[in-house]
Amino acid sequence: MLTVRGKVENGKVLVLEPIGDSYEGKEVIITLADEPESENQIGWKRLLSVIEENQIDADVTDLAHQHDHYLYGTPKRED
Repeated sequence: MLTVRGKVENGKVLVLEPIGDSYEGKEVIITLADEPESENQIGWKRLLSVIEENQIDADVTDLAHQHDHYLYGTPKRED
């Protein structure tokens, strides 16, 4: 038995990952089941929702390059 992820488009099942050669040419039975969300997925959705609700536009476009300046107050680095 093999379980693979897939999706349904226009009434047809599309497999989203390789199955391998062992099933080549064989007839199979396909059982459709909704994929339950794991605790990890629920946690990430909750985190992303909190970030979205609390984001602000600080108008800082060079944060990655100048992170020491913004974190510690050091002089800005030259480009």
